Amino acid sequence: MKPWLARVHRWLGLVIGLQVVLWLASGLTMSLLDPAAVEGAATRAPAPATRTWPQGTRTPGEILAAHGRSAERIESAWLLDTPVWRVSHGETSVLRDAYTGATIEIDPATARTIASRDYSGAVGPGTPERLERAPLEARGHAGPLWRVPFADDAHTTLYVSAQDGRILERRTDAFRWFDIAWMLHIMDYTGRADFNHPLVVATAGGGVLLAISGLWLLGFSVAQGELRPRAWRRRGGLRVLHADDALGVTVPAREGETVLAALARAGLHLPSQCGGGQTCGQCAVKVDGRVPRPGAGDRARLPRERLIHGERLACALPVREGLSVHVPTRDAMALHVARIERITPISPTLREIVLRPASALPPLAAGQFIELDIPAFEVDAEAVSDPRAPLPASLLAHARPIAFARSLVRAYSPSLTPSLSDGALPLLVRLEHGLPDAGWIGRGSGYLFSRRVGDRMQFRGPFGAFRLKPGTREKIFIGGGAGVAPLRAMLWERLEAGGRERMHLWIGARTPDEVPYHEELLALDAAHPHVDVHVVYSEWGNATGGPRWIHEAVYDGLLHSHGALAECEFYLCGPPAMLDAARSLLADIGVEPARIAYDDFG
Repeated sequence: MKPWLARVHRWLGLVIGLQVVLWLASGLTMSLLDPAAVEGAATRAPAPATRTWPQGTRTPGEILAAHGRSAERIESAWLLDTPVWRVSHGETSVLRDAYTGATIEIDPATARTIASRDYSGAVGPGTPERLERAPLEARGHAGPLWRVPFADDAHTTLYVSAQDGRILERRTDAFRWFDIAWMLHIMDYTGRADFNHPLVVATAGGGVLLAISGLWLLGFSVAQGELRPRAWRRRGGLRVLHADDALGVTVPAREGETVLAALARAGLHLPSQCGGGQTCGQCAVKVDGRVPRPGAGDRARLPRERLIHGERLACALPVREGLSVHVPTRDAMALHVARIERITPISPTLREIVLRPASALPPLAAGQFIELDIPAFEVDAEAVSDPRAPLPASLLAHARPIAFARSLVRAYSPSLTPSLSDGALPLLVRLEHGLPDAGWIGRGSGYLFSRRVGDRMQFRGPFGAFRLKPGTREKIFIGGGAGVAPLRAMLWERLEAGGRERMHLWIGARTPDEVPYHEELLALDAAHPHVDVHVVYSEWGNATGGPRWIHEAVYDGLLHSHGALAECEFYLCGPPAMLDAARSLLADIGVEPARIAYDDFG
């Protein structure tokens, strides 16, 4: 399956689905409204009896001669009790007295009388209002015109032409509801008249794309056997080889289902934040024996060297006869318990939360992550604010209580390995939140920010292939925000191992208050001649000038004049925008992808 096509299909389904709901709801509304009420028939006066044209009136030729201008049409009519000739040219009409030929103007009193005679209700007309242009509910008519309201239950309004006195439109509340439904139905939100509006055409085109993408995905599902009833699928076994168990186990599986689903049903939970959507890339397993060709999701989420090594995404790998996969250690996939030992606010929205596991953990390399269980919970802004570094007043003023009704998992990389932190797991957590008036916070970060010292947490791990490569190549670490956590762990791990190669750590932050472990890292810079630490601010002045983006500062301060980039290793971690900019920069200056390791905190 192509993950991008699945995403396009989902978004198209959301947009087109919303419009389909509007189409159905508006169509239902129009069908339920009483046509007579829409037309205002209940208060329409009976048509006047046919009257004989009087003697002694002027002829059409005389009227046209007195008119003095070109005309397309002339017709006889009655204005109240006065016989008149209506002379028209285009959208312009003029009334002339049939006896005298004089021009007749439709004044407010005349308009009020015309409306009153056409209305059979119990209330009288209100004060006429002259409009030079027709409003939306009288669209399609040329101005000027008189708007005459009636204070009845239907809020009837009659529109009378200020040129020739005709009743142009009769509008009621029922019509106004019908008109709104019509607007939603044809998607002409301005004129309410164009059935071929570009929005309708675009939505129809989106519906075609939705159908095409759905057929493609359906074909993929058929090819994978996903649409076959479970009872029809061939039963078999999936051989699971743990990293710490050469013999492995066999779990029951059905042909065509994904390895991720088969393992989850057997109680073996691989790391996955996207739930099998091929977007997080965390559920990679190594295929033992014949390796299937990588799919689009594999190529998008796994580096080329891992694909060559036989790794595939478990959420995109279908079970087939004789399939064997290598998964993390049993201990890593088991559920561990820890308690919060310490909480240190670095800024209002960035904290170090230190977990103390209840028992010994599997070996954890710097750069790897654990997956925290986030249960269903309720939280408000006051609960996530710390008196030592309170949230901004603008956020507290607009934030509202939020209830999260389902559990999930969130991945966090410890900023030190347990071997370097007396068995503890220090985590850097940034509070995700909307704009000050949005009133929302992130699920994982909101839960962790609402916890207190002593609270119990559950997690699995360690997982992940983001770790130091063996060897003594020069290392360049580039991180931003909470992405400094695994880079700090890598730096300390290498120093504790006696590494003497040159190491550069570049940290991007908004302001000096948001730099985690600042004093510690500067002390490492001073104590180790082969370690360089640089902090770059995106919303604050820097030593070399004003605010800068981290990738630009790294290029100007190191990469531009390095001279031996082919001998360096790069380790990147941070927000998606920073990560994309840094990877694009490294690609532009010719750094081989095999020299770049990264962890996407997005």
